Amino acid sequence: MTYSKKQVTFNTLNKTGARIKEVQHIKVRDIDFNRDNIVLRVTKRVINKPGVQKTGARKIRVLSISKKFKRFLNKVVKEYELDDDDYLPILKTSPANVALKKHLQRIGIKDWMMFSIHNVRKTAENWMHTMEIDSFKVTKHFGHSREVAYKHYLQSSVFTLDEKRWIRHFYDDLASKMG
Repeated sequence: MTYSKKQVTFNTLNKTGARIKEVQHIKVRDIDFNRDNIVLRVTKRVINKPGVQKTGARKIRVLSISKKFKRFLNKVVKEYELDDDDYLPILKTSPANVALKKHLQRIGIKDWMMFSIHNVRKTAENWMHTMEIDSFKVTKHFGHSREVAYKHYLQSSVFTLDEKRWIRHFYDDLASKMG
């Protein structure tokens, strides 16, 4: 069974916390199956000065990935018969947003229209902080300063013990690689 582009897109977004534009540019050669990481070569541009348009070079980020997610990516590469220079089969931004909203509407989320693909990233960052991984390592993983993370991403959420267990299970062994 081949994974759909939707499955590859949302699993990659959820498991990495990367931006949609970042995962759209992941090539097979960017996945290190031996070291369990992904290199993001196309990232958000660096802002050199406050109040100035985004300028400067893009900063490459290396993200740790879980063994479970690595196995998933390995299956995707084989099923889609991808070569090193091929991109992962990721949806474009607009279709990904549409897919997200349709799914949220289908499962009965009241304010489904208020969500965007970027909410997946915000959720991932909150969940990684919930796993009690060192905050410096989490903000580095996401390419944020602590100030940005706390101002725009981290909400004062309270998770139950069962929710925390589910989050740890979802990310498999990622906490041990980052913590």
